[in-house]
Order: sequence, then structure tokens, then C-alpha cells
Amino acid sequence: MRRIPDGWGRWVSHDAGWYPIVANLDERLAAIDPDYVVHQVKEKFGALRYYCAPRDDPSTALREAFRDIIDEAERMSAITCERCGEPGMLHRRSHWRKTLCASCAETLHYTPIPVRDDR
Repeated sequence: MRRIPDGWGRWVSHDAGWYPIVANLDERLAAIDPDYVVHQVKEKFGALRYYCAPRDDPSTALREAFRDIIDEAERMSAITCERCGEPGMLHRRSHWRKTLCASCAETLHYTPIPVRDDR
């Protein structure tokens, strides 16, 4: 939370199942820029969104490294239950989308969204 600048609020909007993904993401980003700042961390359309920036004027290589690390975490969230951290898939309830395992989906009354094969 110390990485979130004043005025941005002090909240993270996702469930506990993604905490290990976010903690690993923070650790990896801090290893290449210890002073980077976080603007927002949330779930959107069933996947993690992690908005942040390097502290100073970053090189192209640093920006690309940030993007690669963030992309990897966002991909992991799409196959990890947001609620419990077990393997999951995209589910829906009305217009809401969440990545959940079968057990959490049943508890929350979400139904699986079939995976499309566009081949």
C-alpha cells in the first residue's frame, strides 16, 4: 500500500485468491525499480488489472520489462480462482465475470463460460 501515492486511495479491488499473484508481481517489479508506484489494482472482466509506473523517467527496456511482468501476472489471474487461488476459469452471473474454480463458482452462483475454439 505504500506504493500507492497520496490522493489515489488505499484500496485493492480483488479477492484473496489473487494475493499471491500480486505479491509476486510486486516483488518482481520492485527488484527492477524499488521506487515504482502503483495507481490501481483491480479485477476487470474476470482478470487482474495492475496499473503502475516506474518512479523516474524509464528507459524503453524498463517499460518493456514492466509490461512483460504485468502481462504474465494478468495471464496467471485468468486461470486462477480469484476467491481461493485454486485453478479456475471464467464464469458469469448476469453481466458479471469472474475467474473461479468450480467450487467457488457454485457457492457464488456463477456458471462457466464455454471456451471458444476459433480454429
